[in-house]
Amino acid sequence: MTTAASAQLSGSIAVQSDYRFRGVSLSDGKPDARASIGYDGASGVYGGASLTTVELEPIQRRAQWLAYVGIVRPGLFGLNWEVGVTTTHFDGDSRYDYSELFGGVIGERWSVRLYASPNYFGMRERSTYAEFNGSVPLAESTRAFGHAGVLTRWEHALPAGAQRTRWDASVGLGIAVRAVDLQLAWHAVGRGDLYAAPYEQDHGRWVLSAIYAF
Repeated sequence: MTTAASAQLSGSIAVQSDYRFRGVSLSDGKPDARASIGYDGASGVYGGASLTTVELEPIQRRAQWLAYVGIVRPGLFGLNWEVGVTTTHFDGDSRYDYSELFGGVIGERWSVRLYASPNYFGMRERSTYAEFNGSVPLAESTRAFGHAGVLTRWEHALPAGAQRTRWDASVGLGIAVRAVDLQLAWHAVGRGDLYAAPYEQDHGRWVLSAIYAF
């Protein structure tokens, strides 16, 4: 998500060994595929959408649609700032639908963003999610990357034993082979309520992904 010199339309197809969202598996630890399309305008306005499948309940696979729109602008010290909104819809069970506002700061190889939702995963709970993403080139076509995030629930009265925050993190390597980006990453998540995924979750797993961009 960077300022473009001219309008650009792009797309990608990805396959991964597990669909991890903020550290939590939304595919019950099974392989998943995703199709995405994005638009970057010369004015800094961008948007896009993606389609994948999730298993929020055991043996019940359904489509997940995600759309986003935002604007990115240059700021001080060579950094960019952005604001936008995302919305997520689940076919066959819209009770999990939710939207988030977000804002962030973008550096050359890193970004910090804060997301806020009044109804996270349709659970009638206010939430914020803060994340840091970064990457470091290791060679011409190889890079190391990392992510850290914290999800916070802002309800005044939580159920007995419920936790207000949950962290997640990942670290991995990416290798570009022509138009395909191969990634291997370790994903970890702290203990806490898992919202829409009711089945037993592990707290760490390797995930292999292949992304074809066009």
